[in-house]
Amino acid sequence: MELFSARVYAVVPPMVEYALTSLGETLIEPLCKLCKWAETHIPEVEQSRHSYDNKGIGA
Repeated sequence: MELFSARVYAVVPPMVEYALTSLGETLIEPLCKLCKWAETHIPEVEQSRHSYDNKGIGA
C-alpha cells in the first residue's frame, strides 16, 4: 500500500500533485501528537543537546 499518490501533468514547467491515500491519512493523528510533544518539550531537548555538546570528546 502507498502512503501518498502522485498525479503528473504533462505541462511545462512540470507539475505534480500529491495527495495522501487513506493509509497515509492514518498518520495524521500520531504525527500531530508527535509535533505537540516536540513543542511542549523543546526546552528540555535543547538543554539536553547543550549538555551533550559541552561534554566534549573523551570527557
